[in-house]
Amino acid sequence: MGITETEVTYTLTHGGKFYIEHVPARVCRETGKQFFSPDTVEHIQDLIKGGRSQPE
Repeated sequence: MGITETEVTYTLTHGGKFYIEHVPARVCRETGKQFFSPDTVEHIQDLIKGGRSQPE
């Protein structure tokens, strides 16, 4: 199984659609499965939390 370091378009649906482009990932050449580093996942989660309204 070969893995390529690249950038992908990451799409997440949460109360509408968010498109986060140029996210670094490792992608399997055979399956196309994307793997993200823990730092990348944490950054994406921080962006989502920042855009979410807080309950009163």
